Amino acid sequence: MAAPPGAKTPAGITAGSSVGDVKKAYPEAKLGESGDYTMPVAGKSDQLVVFRMAKDGKVDTIMLMSVLGC
Repeated sequence: MAAPPGAKTPAGITAGSSVGDVKKAYPEAKLGESGDYTMPVAGKSDQLVVFRMAKDGKVDTIMLMSVLGC
């Protein structure tokens, strides 16, 4: 599920935030092979937040993903 345009995380990350902003706000976020950053949702072991990064190193999309059955 993708966040609607203009949505912000509790730490203020939104589409257009830099990779540095993501790393500072969420040091637990991990860089994946696809170039996106992921992190678990606090208190939800079956959900991840995905920061899909654009080629310019800025957040393109923020998504919530379920990892059930993975």
